[in-house]
Amino acid sequence: MIGILVSTYNGEKYIEQQLDSLLQQSYKDFFVFIRDDGSQDNTVKILESYCRKHDNFSYIVGKNVGYSKSFMELLKSSPLCDFYAFCDQDDFWEKNKLCNFLEKNGLESIQPSLYYSNYYVCDDNLNTITTGTINLNPKINNIILQCPSNGMTMVINNAMRDIIIKDLPDTTYGHDWWICLVAVSFGKIIVDERPTVRWRRLDNSLTGKEYSGLSKQFLRLKKVLGGNRFDKTQKQILEFDKIYGDLLEEDKKKILNLFTDNDEVMFKYFKKIMYTKSYSFRKVDEILFRICILFRLI
Repeated sequence: MIGILVSTYNGEKYIEQQLDSLLQQSYKDFFVFIRDDGSQDNTVKILESYCRKHDNFSYIVGKNVGYSKSFMELLKSSPLCDFYAFCDQDDFWEKNKLCNFLEKNGLESIQPSLYYSNYYVCDDNLNTITTGTINLNPKINNIILQCPSNGMTMVINNAMRDIIIKDLPDTTYGHDWWICLVAVSFGKIIVDERPTVRWRRLDNSLTGKEYSGLSKQFLRLKKVLGGNRFDKTQKQILEFDKIYGDLLEEDKKKILNLFTDNDEVMFKYFKKIMYTKSYSFRKVDEILFRICILFRLI
């Protein structure tokens, strides 16, 4: 059984289309567990309608805690399943998404594991702009400053869930990034290059031409530097160290210490700059991270 976890908030515009894409999955042995994060529109009424019609749908209404914590609450309170897939309210699943996961993952459920796939970047009407870029070889060093994929493509097994919900974080940059850090530290990550989700870019109306070349690199720069990104990243690293630091293998602890240990500040500063492994799976982001470290932004 696969549990599909959906967090909603004022999602009346797209939620029906997303839920319909779940119903159209070629693999049918799943349960949809929805948590509404305090919507003030008609989202809850729509959820009620779907849950009346479909026995494998259920929902709860919670107080507003934000996107990331809402998914963590879902993971903690969901019915027991073999696997758990994360689902955003305004995207669209390809009909073979769950089959692709099972084909790539198999039915192994003992070792903690995380699966993620590629995705299509789409406009408001789900027209494809481009294909996403994901980290095909995730390591602790190249995900500590950057999430390797999007949560909407991710599926974890029950063994991974047990690790995560044992000590939920007080703060994260995102539930998906946190889960990736846990997976790369204590389990395995399975990567699927096939796109399985259509990701709506609601913050722009870019065409395929505009989502390439210099415009694309400008967007990358804006994403890397904007929104107090490094401050939130630093808080997440400190939280991860607080919960899991003593359990990490030595090589993983060393990379974490570059961003947590304040002793010998100048030595640590140069060590971060001269670090021989990559901080990113994207060349342009690697350059940006190195520049940001040089200017002590992180």
